Amino acid sequence: MQELPKTASFTSKKQIMGMWFGTEVITHHDHDVGEYNYESCIIVHLSEITHEMMQQDNKQHHYGYGQDYLHHEREHERYHNRNHHSRDSVDQTYKNQPTRYLRLIWDEKGVVLEYTLRFNNTRRGFWMSSSPQKGTMLELPYNQFTGTVQVIKAVGTHIVLTFCQNLPTSQLFSIVLTRHPNELSVDEIHSIRSLLKRRGLNVASVRKVCLNGAPQLAISYASLILLAFTFVFKL
Repeated sequence: MQELPKTASFTSKKQIMGMWFGTEVITHHDHDVGEYNYESCIIVHLSEITHEMMQQDNKQHHYGYGQDYLHHEREHERYHNRNHHSRDSVDQTYKNQPTRYLRLIWDEKGVVLEYTLRFNNTRRGFWMSSSPQKGTMLELPYNQFTGTVQVIKAVGTHIVLTFCQNLPTSQLFSIVLTRHPNELSVDEIHSIRSLLKRRGLNVASVRKVCLNGAPQLAISYASLILLAFTFVFKL
């Protein structure tokens, strides 16, 4: 796996959870060069999920990455079974676990892709793919992402996520997300691109999205996910 720069620092996961709107998708491979404008919007929703939720979801869909992954799952299940005295104790145990899980929903023109990612409490901005993706995007030609997602920048109004994978297909791109559509100024966008370059991430191509204004959230799958996850942990 290609080595990426250190993750951005943030004091609370509240800074990155919830709904975000895409501004730019930036690729870092030289074989894809240019700047392109799109009226379609990207909506991303991030929410933390419990190990039990992820495990149940995997059982229903028979997801997994082979024996190593199954061994990891069984070890977690045995741990939780030993400590399952009450719901409160389970919740507290989960919060003390070094490994946590989150769900990333990517919604573009009504086509949805759902990532399940895991991270360590000591490296909150470095997320690893934990199970195969789901969603309607799989009905299109799509290669499963098995790499990492890194938080390059996290401030109140926007975040920058970098997706990196070497095998089976090489992927290296970043997405700039804001709390509200079209929120960043030209100077802020240039500053983000400069930050990526300083981190060793070449800006090869840029896909500007949502140039026709705010998306129609009323019919967006991501908005439904936001309502469904109002119980997300208080961090």
